[in-house]
Amino acid sequence: MPIDPFGDFQARIAAMTPAILRRIAETPELADDDLIFDDESPAYAEATRLWEVALAAQPVNLAILRNAGRFHQFVDADRAVALFTRGEQLDPTSHQWALEIGAALEAEARDAEALVAYERCVEHCTDAVERRDVLATVARLALHVDLHPRATEAAALLVAPGAPRDHPWHHAHAILGRLALLRDDVAAAGAHLDAAGLPDEPGLAGRTPDYYLVGELFDRGEREAVRAYLDAVATWTDDALQVASFRADLDAHESPRFPRFADERRMRDR
Repeated sequence: MPIDPFGDFQARIAAMTPAILRRIAETPELADDDLIFDDESPAYAEATRLWEVALAAQPVNLAILRNAGRFHQFVDADRAVALFTRGEQLDPTSHQWALEIGAALEAEARDAEALVAYERCVEHCTDAVERRDVLATVARLALHVDLHPRATEAAALLVAPGAPRDHPWHHAHAILGRLALLRDDVAAAGAHLDAAGLPDEPGLAGRTPDYYLVGELFDRGEREAVRAYLDAVATWTDDALQVASFRADLDAHESPRFPRFADERRMRDR
């Protein structure tokens, strides 16, 4: 009998629904469940009602606002953003609210709006590691929405002299390389690919490499640079099977099927 993963997922939600609704009703400040309900289901309607009751009783409880926003995030982004915005108004010095808003909007492919929220997050974030992660997102989304000067500025900060060679550093080089290709500067793009593909880099261990720049350079005929990059990232990536597949295609004199930013953009703009 064939397995229906979606049916199994729905069955798990149905089994957990009574406990989730009870937590929202009794301890909403602890109800941090993130299951995705069908927005037309009676359970989602009841959960929404219970969140409204909880917030009416405790309208300035930040934990309830955060949990309610996260509950709605992948079902009703506008409702989630409204809740996170209330939290940000009550707690304006915390960067977490802008981070939540940005994530909710980005999940809906509302990149320009998400970018504004992430910029606020960068402004208020005091944790250096987290700030670099968010700044990398700013650079990426700025490129998505064609704000090339801001993408360049944010990425350049991440690769400035003395910056840690971490995941944001890697992706910043990839973004700078793609910006160089928009200027038809293949040499500069190749230099950024070389920088992004340092082998045996501890700060990159267990992370997924960028595939957009390498794909765009492959399209420009930079086969040797592409091979060197893949050989380097193979020493630290958590995506070893995919990298091995790309390398095997090159060994067989075939064209690896690198993801294309233009294809992603078309999907996100639908």
